[in-house]
Amino acid sequence: MIPPIPVRTLRDYLASLPVGPGAAVVGQNLNIRTDLATMAQAVPNGGTTGQVLTKLSNTDLNVGWTTAGVGDMLKSVYDPQNKNADAFARANQTGTQSYTTITGLGSAALNNTGDFATAAQGALADSAVQPAATQTLTNKRITPRIATTASTATLAPNADTQDATAVTAQAGALSIAAPTGTPTNGQSLLIRIKDNGTIRAVSWNAIYTAFTPTDLRTATIVGKVLIFQFIYNSTDVEWQLLHSNASFGIWS
Repeated sequence: MIPPIPVRTLRDYLASLPVGPGAAVVGQNLNIRTDLATMAQAVPNGGTTGQVLTKLSNTDLNVGWTTAGVGDMLKSVYDPQNKNADAFARANQTGTQSYTTITGLGSAALNNTGDFATAAQGALADSAVQPAATQTLTNKRITPRIATTASTATLAPNADTQDATAVTAQAGALSIAAPTGTPTNGQSLLIRIKDNGTIRAVSWNAIYTAFTPTDLRTATIVGKVLIFQFIYNSTDVEWQLLHSNASFGIWS
């Protein structure tokens, strides 16, 4: 004799199904779906106090532990004035920054060829921009700019780049030409001349003048250094002799 097979009514069967998205009754028919991905996801292992779960990729359930705020561009920190896209524009930034935090600033300043003494603030590299106020340099030594040559047929000092020029062993006749450049009124120029052991003729451009014309010597003195100090007179367009050792005694 075959034992009876237990049966349950559909209503009782549905009542025993677990609650979830995998089953439903549609039109009095029981529909069981197997294509629904489960939404259940275990919390990742690890994590420390203060950390939060965050998405690690575009995968829906790919999450992991991280410290809150790390790597975030927080608006409260980087855009407190609500500038939005212009938050990093220099004009919209406030506060101060220590010069020690700017890499290479010290060496850049030392190597800068701008006019620090006369250029306006913010235009250190532009010597054409000068402040209107008078400036006083205190405890600063001015090192003369001296050009030296052993011997030359024509000596043409540069008034823009030289304060003095020296000939140390003149080996032939020497012609002293008008200085090049753009001198300023009252500018000083010193010229030193020494021969190489033989008297050498010296001629002067007409721009060099002296109260006593013979003070502009026309020949060297063997083994002696001749020194001439001139001052530029922009009114007369002349380099006027202030003094020379030829007038007061020869220096060796």
